[in-house]
Amino acid sequence: MKKNRILLLLLIISMGILLTGCNQNDKSDSRSDDSLYVGYISAGFPAVFMPWLSNQGISPTVSSMIYSTLFSYDEENDEFLPVLGKSWEYVVEPDQVPQDQDYLEVRVEIDELATWSNGTPVTTEDIYLTFDLASDFSRSNHAGTLAWTGDLKHDYNADRSGELVRQGIFTVNHPGDYEFTEEDSNVVYFHVDKVLGAITPLFTTILILPEQEYNIISQELKLNTTSPTEELMYLFKNPMGSGPFTLNVDNSGPGVIVLERRDDYHLKDDDGGILYKVEGIKFINYLDEIVAINAIKEGDIDVINSSVSNIYVDNLSENENVSVDTSSSAYVQALTLNVNVPEKYSTPERELLKDPILREAIKLAIDQEYLISESLDGQGSMVRGGLFDENNKYVNDTLPFNKIDLAKANQLLDAAGYLVEDGDKFRSKDGVSLRFEITSNPGLKTTINYIQVLFEQVGIEIVYHEGGNNATKDYFYLGDFDMTIQGVSFIMSNVDMMMRAHFVTVGYSSNYGRVVDEDLAAKVNEMRSTLNYDRKIELIKELQSDIAALNYKIPLYTSSMSSAYRTDVFSGWVSVKGTGIYNDESLQNLTRRQ
Repeated sequence: MKKNRILLLLLIISMGILLTGCNQNDKSDSRSDDSLYVGYISAGFPAVFMPWLSNQGISPTVSSMIYSTLFSYDEENDEFLPVLGKSWEYVVEPDQVPQDQDYLEVRVEIDELATWSNGTPVTTEDIYLTFDLASDFSRSNHAGTLAWTGDLKHDYNADRSGELVRQGIFTVNHPGDYEFTEEDSNVVYFHVDKVLGAITPLFTTILILPEQEYNIISQELKLNTTSPTEELMYLFKNPMGSGPFTLNVDNSGPGVIVLERRDDYHLKDDDGGILYKVEGIKFINYLDEIVAINAIKEGDIDVINSSVSNIYVDNLSENENVSVDTSSSAYVQALTLNVNVPEKYSTPERELLKDPILREAIKLAIDQEYLISESLDGQGSMVRGGLFDENNKYVNDTLPFNKIDLAKANQLLDAAGYLVEDGDKFRSKDGVSLRFEITSNPGLKTTINYIQVLFEQVGIEIVYHEGGNNATKDYFYLGDFDMTIQGVSFIMSNVDMMMRAHFVTVGYSSNYGRVVDEDLAAKVNEMRSTLNYDRKIELIKELQSDIAALNYKIPLYTSSMSSAYRTDVFSGWVSVKGTGIYNDESLQNLTRRQ
């Protein structure tokens, strides 16, 4: 296996030498425009940009540059930074709110300088429409927004009939019991659950829509639809946002997306100048990674907006004008087991995964160091059972790393009656073989192959099962799978929402294996609802211990991200922990070399 990997690497290097040609030449003088050229590897670019498409390839990246949220979040300093929102405050500090009041009152002031790309001001009516629509499934037809607004006390009837049963957003035109003065025209009040993190998804996740365009949405004309009208399709193809860039519709298509900088963008840099220094961005699609790598070596693009495979890093680094930035990922890859399969999708093998002894043995058969070495070429880090990566300042570092122990795993399985019968290679119990499929995308097939090698040593058979284009919808939400490799990211800005999504909510959530644990759910609820910050941190660390004991989402590793970029056309690249070199800080610092 090692020999084959070495031969593959030599072949790739040879191809690079043959294809390089003049790639050592400086490209700064031959560029025809001042745009940043960004390579993106995918099957193709979308034709429309409905702003709330949260996981459709490049759509989130492009939409976040055209549209804006209320605030951004600085994880390092645990603070919200202004975007459309100029400032915010609790009207009454959380620990001073009367016990019989079931909400926190939040006041947000909208930046009066913020405008849409057509020049009209962003108003509180835009804010109201956006959050009102996100809370109403009967008009949005978008399940994701219900999770984003889960802690907003703006509630529509549970039967999804479109009846507003409680108002939780208040503006000058939707005042409720508030009395707005003329000075309050840019003020929005939110009522949210008594959860310290309730405001985070509201502030940082939901892209604000222009009311002047999206007021056409109704129960008859839903936002998320497979049959948009001509009017709605026009909005999707010609997005009008309040962000720093606009879409050049005429020059964009299936292979290229062109963004142009808005010089009238309301946020400025520290000296009052334009915040984003690049005049434009051209995303160029590549169907294959090696083609994108050759393009950056030739100077056709400035950066690849995805992590490149580690086997290419040394070859790329040999080019004097190409650099490779390596950063740890915030995502933990975890082997997720289906521990509570719905009756409709039940199989004898899946029912076995309810056994905590079997799950303990599975954990003991995983060798994180081996997986990192073999499937990531060493470019990764081990993870503790609580699923917080080591760079997270809230990681419970008293938890041990999961260590492989094949002898103990085999002992546990023997004692529990999972036996290898004469002539068999794998274990079974009561006639049911320990044979499981890991449903995933092809990008993780290498990791699954090495898991297969590990599990064979304890008598468990693993088979790869390709999940297709939308495995989340087709398999995981339904509970129709044995195992999968799931990316998990817990940070302070999402822990209230994602802890519940991963370990409490059953159905259309990140709790793919549908775990139900009353004690864990109660502690998650306590963590969410405590208004004492120190107690919240204490509970977050306790929860990591509880998660580790479940052996439901068993950590495999965090992989490093290797970003390839050229240094001869633009200077000012900024390396940011937890993300690639193509990031917001780079875009605000890059300048064209003269």
